[in-house]
Amino acid sequence: MLWLAAITALTLAAIAMWHVYWALGGTRGLAAAIPQRENHAVLFTPGPWGTLAVAGGLGALAVMALGGGLAWPPAVELYPALAMGGGVFALRVVGDFRYVGVFKKVRGTRFSHWDDRLFTPLCLALAAACWALAYGFSHP
Repeated sequence: MLWLAAITALTLAAIAMWHVYWALGGTRGLAAAIPQRENHAVLFTPGPWGTLAVAGGLGALAVMALGGGLAWPPAVELYPALAMGGGVFALRVVGDFRYVGVFKKVRGTRFSHWDDRLFTPLCLALAAACWALAYGFSHP
């Protein structure tokens, strides 16, 4: 279980740092990470505080995954938070039925390309990992 916790934590931490980079003004990869309308206009423009909030959530989940894998701190019950994190990633996989996720209708944009090939499969893997860790931590 420790290897799954470590891989999950490293992945979440890397994604969190990517969001910090964007919040601080970085632009690399940003155009592909924001959903786009049929005319390729961005659906929304994320602000730095919202982007930092996402980074914080991802970072906290990374710490919980690694902490649970190391059985630290033993007094804190991490599995409900990890299960909820898995639920958030699963909802991201399903998407909004228009722009994001496996059931999206808008195709042919830069975002939809990367959503199909990277973002949605990664969210599916993270959902499964969070749920597996939550189960493993709750059933030692």
